[in-house]
Amino acid sequence: MRRRHPEIDPQSLSETDEQRQLRAVLRDFFTEASSPEDVRKHLGTPRGYDEPVWARLAGEIGVHGLAVPEEYGGAGFTFAELAVALEESGRALYCAPLLPTVALAAHALLYSGDHTACECYLPRIADGTLTATVAGFDAPEPASPASPDGPDEPGVTAEQVGSGWVLRGQADFVLDGAGADLILVRARTPAGPRLFACEPTQDTSRRTPRRVLDETRRQALVEFRGAPATALGTAEGTEETVAATLDAGRAALAAEQVGGSGHALDATVEFAAQRHQFGRPIGSFQAVKHRLADVLVALEAARTASAYATACAAARAMSSPSAVASSQLPVAACAAAVVCSETFRLATAEYVQLHGGIGFTWEHPAHLYVRRARGGEVLFGTTDRHRTRLAELIGLTTGNDPTAGTGSTAGIGPTAGTGPTAGIGSTAGTGSSAGTGSTAGIGPTAGTGSTAGTGSTAGTGPTAGTGPTAGIGSTAGTGSTAGTGSTAGIGSTAGIGPTAGIGPTTGIGPTTGSAA
Repeated sequence: MRRRHPEIDPQSLSETDEQRQLRAVLRDFFTEASSPEDVRKHLGTPRGYDEPVWARLAGEIGVHGLAVPEEYGGAGFTFAELAVALEESGRALYCAPLLPTVALAAHALLYSGDHTACECYLPRIADGTLTATVAGFDAPEPASPASPDGPDEPGVTAEQVGSGWVLRGQADFVLDGAGADLILVRARTPAGPRLFACEPTQDTSRRTPRRVLDETRRQALVEFRGAPATALGTAEGTEETVAATLDAGRAALAAEQVGGSGHALDATVEFAAQRHQFGRPIGSFQAVKHRLADVLVALEAARTASAYATACAAARAMSSPSAVASSQLPVAACAAAVVCSETFRLATAEYVQLHGGIGFTWEHPAHLYVRRARGGEVLFGTTDRHRTRLAELIGLTTGNDPTAGTGSTAGIGPTAGTGPTAGIGSTAGTGSSAGTGSTAGIGPTAGTGSTAGTGSTAGTGPTAGTGPTAGIGSTAGTGSTAGTGSTAGIGSTAGIGPTAGIGPTTGIGPTTGSAA
């Protein structure tokens, strides 16, 4: 039975003094080294970021090794300290591959439990001399009875050659795929999926940069042509490692998005206080206040969701796979992905809109944050996918035949608060069962004997009383009797099926034959 309240120490959701000091240092660092002008300047370089600044970030502050254990050359802190760094990097729109290297690849190595690989790669990640990424982690499964044609993309396969492995196939939209020194690849083998470490070369790997919306986060198509690779961990633990890595990535991205949202709100509030119109600051107008207040409320919710996901990721890294935090991380990561993505999108939209004409120009940095927000929305799956996964994780019934409960949601069928409400084309009769209180808008209420299949019938025609009752008035078509209480001419009209402003509408709601 799932516990009602998560077993997370409340203190882990609050920022410590050390984390506040780290935040202050990083904000000063990024203000100096990653201004909008710096970001634009480095977008045209081969690597897309300032490599000396990357080295300083690793050497002077030690960001790369914050969540790496001391035995592998790191600082031995937790994911919580790394989240502070990611939030500040997102606030400054830092364009180096911090997310794929430190959040994804480093945690994939740790979760794999392969001490040899960790000793080989993590010290170089911690000191900033090695950039890394992951590929094929979101690859579809091979052919199954439900999908006999298999995945749409060929994916990556691994072949055993002698005592080693070689990779063949391709992975698309790989973060920093064109420049990463190390790629951790989920590849298919005859025995099932397996995780591999590959250091690509020009002879065995072809890497093609992709043109993407967010130029500050580069992606590439990586084609493996017999690239030598080393197997990581065990075959049995591959899928768990991949899933945990993606959840850690979602938590890391959520922290970035909180930082970006915070910058967008602060910059917009500052502009609203300075910009005058009609003899007063535009921030003094109630309409502007309300919009900024909406962003602030959304941002606070995003901070909470991100803090919870961060706490779960930190607990997951320090615990065994069977610990409580392992079951909480997927839920927390999905929730944070939804809330923080939508908040970042709202904050950047207001960033542009409330700056007026200047917000739409290429010279203003607002569009860079809009691009980052839109790109991040689909980085580890869309919000719809996260909601679907979240519903499955917490035990909600989904699919095409949902039954109505309190708050149950449906894939294709009706969605409900306290009872399923009729959407577009949703029918009550193909699996969606309504108890008492199934409502279709403000139209017919299910009383005793009202069935909605090919038409809402109550005997030969609806009568006011035992059949479905109309909202303000339903008019008689052919065969329906206006008994006691059913009045015509107040606003609803009848053709084949009654169309009404307040009652049921034909084509969208339930339709009838010759009687309504």
